Amino acid sequence: MAVQRRRVTQSELKALLEQRNPHSRNGQNYSRVFFKQQWAAQRAFQADHTDAEEARMRKMVAIYERENVIDLVWAQLQNPRIFRATESEVRDLINAIEAESEALKEDITNLLGEDMPDGDAELFVQAVHLRAERQPVLDTKTGPRLGTKLEEKIFKAQNDRKPAVMKMITEYNVQYSEYKSTRLGCWRE
Repeated sequence: MAVQRRRVTQSELKALLEQRNPHSRNGQNYSRVFFKQQWAAQRAFQADHTDAEEARMRKMVAIYERENVIDLVWAQLQNPRIFRATESEVRDLINAIEAESEALKEDITNLLGEDMPDGDAELFVQAVHLRAERQPVLDTKTGPRLGTKLEEKIFKAQNDRKPAVMKMITEYNVQYSEYKSTRLGCWRE
């Protein structure tokens, strides 16, 4: 099998080496050096862009984890039996939560940019969560292997999330279509 694959690869490479390189200044054919340089450039490009995108995703996950904590605290504050404190302690806590919420909004705006509409932001949130769920599976290709049960749990979580994501995509498409029709309708009249 490996020998056959090597022969096929060698014949494909030989055919490529006989073709004229359109990027060459003096009309030479493709060379092994050219292909090695292209391969190195592509790998460097992907490594740079993947790392930057991965760092951005990690920041987003951290922001949404902070947001979940705030939501949890707000939910607990709404139940008077769970939370017993003086009025000033409650005010201080509410002020701290509001300050953290504002800081989160600024972080999200800085990370996403100000031009992202709400529908896009919601889809991006889902993408971040999916990426966080898939990360262990993606890491197994370069790092330690996962067990079958853990992989099954990850795939089940992804499948459980799929209807919510599809619903958001559908809602976004409807809103975008309405936006386009109203904007284009107003523009044409």
